[in-house]
Order: sequence, then structure tokens, then C-alpha cells
Amino acid sequence: MLPAPPSVMAIRKAAALVHWVPGISLLVYQTDWPPLLVACAPQSPADGEVWMQLTPCQFRNELAQLPDGSSDLVGPSLCDEDADLRIDLVTDGSTMIDGAGLFSMPNGHDQRSIGFVTLAAVPFCDPRPPTRSCLGRALRSTEGLGLTTVVDEALGVRLVSCSFPESDAVRGDRANAIMFDALLQASVEEITLLARHE
Repeated sequence: MLPAPPSVMAIRKAAALVHWVPGISLLVYQTDWPPLLVACAPQSPADGEVWMQLTPCQFRNELAQLPDGSSDLVGPSLCDEDADLRIDLVTDGSTMIDGAGLFSMPNGHDQRSIGFVTLAAVPFCDPRPPTRSCLGRALRSTEGLGLTTVVDEALGVRLVSCSFPESDAVRGDRANAIMFDALLQASVEEITLLARHE
């Protein structure tokens, strides 16, 4: 996928996050358009409020069908380079996400996954030969942590995560440190993508 404006990149990453990570809902606010709630369970607006609502699958499909991110369901400004967007992520308490975009969620009995969504290419992490990618080097140390990469071609993003036993605090701290470092490296690669767009 070609580099896109920052607002389009942000909404595509948020769409992938709410689609692939359970326990997250999304609120999208844009000028001259009703707020959009993206959630699995239907919710009723408070008296006097008007909003639109889509499931994560519907939202992802709407964005994926239109290369510029514009549609009658998700709003006209999602494709604007200077779009005035506010994206709020709401979690259910069992899934957590920090300000940098690193999520942590339950993943089966006594398992937890930690990860992030990125636009950066995620290299195959063979621990033997050196890799030129900083992201590849950061992810190489996830051996024994069940590294998983989901490529969402339609949105042009990748979800990267690793898993560990929730009761193993040492492995949990290691996973958190590795994935935070990988997120920083992915962010550098995303800034390069944005620079190419300008």
C-alpha cells in the first residue's frame, strides 16, 4: 500500500486494532459528522445524542473497500489529508492499551498477549543471520514468547504480538520490554513512510 496521509494511517491502524483485539471499542469524532461508535455489542445513545454504530468487521470492510477511506457510513473526512479527527479507544478492563499503542490482552487460560499495530514491514526474524531492519533486530529476541504476525493486506497494516504465561512475571516483563522496543522501531519506520508521503 502506498504511503497515506497521517489521518488515514491512524484510522486504519485503529480499525485493525478494534478488529483483531477483543475488548476494544472505538469512538471516532470528525467535524460535521455524527460520532461513530465501533463496537461488537450494540449500544443505545443517551437521550438527545445521535451517533452511528458499526461492528469492527463492518468498519474494517468500509475502510478496506475505499482506498481513500471515504464512505457514507464512516464519514467523508477520513480521507482528508488535514482531517480534524479524534479517535478514542475504550477497553473492557481485561484488555489494556497504553498511550503509545501497546496492547495487552488475555489469550486463553493463564496466557496473555502483548503487541501493537504497525504500517511497517515486519521482517522474518531468523535468529542466525544479521538483519538490516531495526524492527527485525528488536523482534529477534522474542524466542520462546510465541511471536505472531497478522498481515491485514486490505488495510495495509500488521498486528505483531507475543504471548506468555500470565503467572510468569519475569517472562511478562521481558515480553513488555521487547515489544515496547519493537514498537519504537516500527514507529521510526512509520515516520519514514510519512516523510515519503509529503
